[in-house]
Amino acid sequence: MVSSPLPYDVRWTSKLIRRDIKDLKSKCVAKFKNMFTKAAKASIPSHPQDEKFEAAAGECESFERVAERSIPETASTEFPRSDSTNLRSSTATTAPTELTEEPETNSQKGFTTLYELLETKLKELYTSRERDLPDEERWKFRGSCLLLHMAIQACPSNDSYNIFREGKSAPDESKMLLELLQLGTAKACNIPGNKVSEMPAEPYTKRNSEHARYDSAFSTVSLGSLQPPNLTKPSKAPPPSQIWHTILQASTGHTKITSVAEDILTYVWPEKNAADILDQIGHPEKQFHEDSELRLQFRRILFPEYDALVKGSC
Repeated sequence: MVSSPLPYDVRWTSKLIRRDIKDLKSKCVAKFKNMFTKAAKASIPSHPQDEKFEAAAGECESFERVAERSIPETASTEFPRSDSTNLRSSTATTAPTELTEEPETNSQKGFTTLYELLETKLKELYTSRERDLPDEERWKFRGSCLLLHMAIQACPSNDSYNIFREGKSAPDESKMLLELLQLGTAKACNIPGNKVSEMPAEPYTKRNSEHARYDSAFSTVSLGSLQPPNLTKPSKAPPPSQIWHTILQASTGHTKITSVAEDILTYVWPEKNAADILDQIGHPEKQFHEDSELRLQFRRILFPEYDALVKGSC
């Protein structure tokens, strides 16, 4: 494969430029339409009935303020919350009109695509990173995050690929998300079979033959086929779902992100030194000049349909 002499993909960059120009055009048109609409509304004279309605609304508003002041500040108020400690009625220290709902957090928000899930988890991990690490560990952690971010961009549900789909919907990733859920469940449930159950499902009758009792709540079937792949020495090419599961596991823990990044680099680019590449990517005083080739390697493994998608849009 002959690499491009330019440090970027010309076709991809031209597509992005055309997309940005279209976005700027649509925003300018919408802005001018909004300006003319406001000017037209301001030129219309007000009707006498509208003035009466505004006066009546002002009287109602003043009446509500008087009614609010008449409510005692120690009124008992109940808040329906999911947390059991917040289900008890609490005494409000302020007026009821000043109470607001709790903002929605990322843990309460659902994810509809794999790209959104991985991107959010990686950003949360980098935001909550330790700030007092030594320089070597800091640059290695930074390089690992940047490498995983580069790999996540090869996800088929990335919005950047919509310019090649020509209005068609992105691929359905429900099966992929289900496989990730199965992988996570398999890892959580893959415990030794001799765990003692607190409440057995049936009477224990093998007292003399076995010295351990199997827990009926867990399956003793081998789950090796659902485990994350060994990317350093794979017996065969793992499916993309297992690689995405490995990236997801690395995006949720500070301790394993560096080792996972090195394993992914060794699997994707076996002829390169993974530690040196992470150092070049993460160190601010160094430059990594082979990022385009690395993106091609990620797309080849994680998004094999990319070439057909680009050719179909041309």
